[in-house]
Amino acid sequence: MPKPKQWQCTVCGYKCEGEAPPKQCPPCGAEASRFVPFR
Repeated sequence: MPKPKQWQCTVCGYKCEGEAPPKQCPPCGAEASRFVPFR
């Protein structure tokens, strides 16, 4: 089973897991487009 993707907000550094980044960063409110995949 593949591992969920991990995403990081380029504005505040918030990290989360999921198939896609959240629509809005919980801590700073940045849009999903500001998230990048990371390992």
